Amino acid sequence: MKAVVFLLGALLMSTIPLHGQGLLGIGQKSDYKENVPFKLNVSALSGYDRISYTDTSNTDVDSGFVGAGLGFIFAKSDRITEITTGGDFDALYYFNKGPGDKNTNYNTRANFNIQHAASRRLTVSNNLYAAYEIEPDFNIGVSNAIPSGQYFYGYNNFAVSYAWSERFATTASYTFSGIKYQDDDLGQFENRLTNIVALQFSYKLSRTTALTAEYRYEKDTYPDSPADQINPDYTAHYLLVGVDQAWSPTLAASARVGAQFYDSDRNQDIAPYLEASLNLATSRHSSLRWYNLLGYNGSQVGEFDARYSYSTGIIADYQFSERFTGNMGLGYVYSDYQASDTVSGANENQFYGSLGMNYKINKNVAVQASYSFTTINSDISFNDYNRHYTTVGLNASF
Repeated sequence: MKAVVFLLGALLMSTIPLHGQGLLGIGQKSDYKENVPFKLNVSALSGYDRISYTDTSNTDVDSGFVGAGLGFIFAKSDRITEITTGGDFDALYYFNKGPGDKNTNYNTRANFNIQHAASRRLTVSNNLYAAYEIEPDFNIGVSNAIPSGQYFYGYNNFAVSYAWSERFATTASYTFSGIKYQDDDLGQFENRLTNIVALQFSYKLSRTTALTAEYRYEKDTYPDSPADQINPDYTAHYLLVGVDQAWSPTLAASARVGAQFYDSDRNQDIAPYLEASLNLATSRHSSLRWYNLLGYNGSQVGEFDARYSYSTGIIADYQFSERFTGNMGLGYVYSDYQASDTVSGANENQFYGSLGMNYKINKNVAVQASYSFTTINSDISFNDYNRHYTTVGLNASF
């Protein structure tokens, strides 16, 4: 199932345009033009999960587990329309209690992306992603970084692009996303809805290079925020300039830099904003993505006035041979939690790393293994933890 998750992520990341929220919207796409016929995957796995918290009020996890999963992928592309879709579901049973203080946990993810060239000038796209899961998804970057029980996350980006000439084009987009936690106590601080509208102007210097100027407006609301606290809802205006560089159909880079005008009842600030990415897709089994994001972040604000953070990471998978493929991920997040009338300011460093492999026994059956490590070093003792997560399993595809 791990292979399905990585390919699902690759399909998602390669089709989402700019104007996103969290890490999903960073960078232009780089496509390997290959159709993927409908494929169904069934998996069984076992593993071990160990989470050690610094704060004794948190419950450590030290347990083996077994699980099973089901997934699918499909992609079809021609000169006019591109469609990619995928999904996966798995259930894990912990012999001792797992994250969220439960024995059984579920992870479900699905995406559907379409891009259609209505004419030589007009292109319409929509990108949908939905997840119900327990693991913090560091590749998306909107959930609580601490394993905190099940949550639902949804994301949809709709964009219309029009080429006024061979060099000049505009793109208007609307993005809606939301996250809701099953734990009502946590949901008071973390449940939120995000709306973003954006207008981008693009001017092509050449067939491979384009300069951009962009305005965005973002509104975040916390519908379940405690009534006795200052409202954490905020708005943000963005004024950005950037460049899109496509060295080939499979290798592209994007950068946006400018100012974020952040405004809430707790904090007002004009801060530097940056998002940048490098995307390489040489085949449907070999790809690399490097992302960077600097700006105000709506997650884990709690009683702080605001959270300003920098995130960077690499996601890669590579086909070494016809039978053997591998994947890896590395991530780092630095967060500055700004002091309020009730809590002092705090700094936090988060590191994440993972390795995985997939070896085909025959055409339909493969052995899979993965290991990941997460550590958070924080001035907030409740957030401090180390995690080791290991799995081995079998996957059958049809």
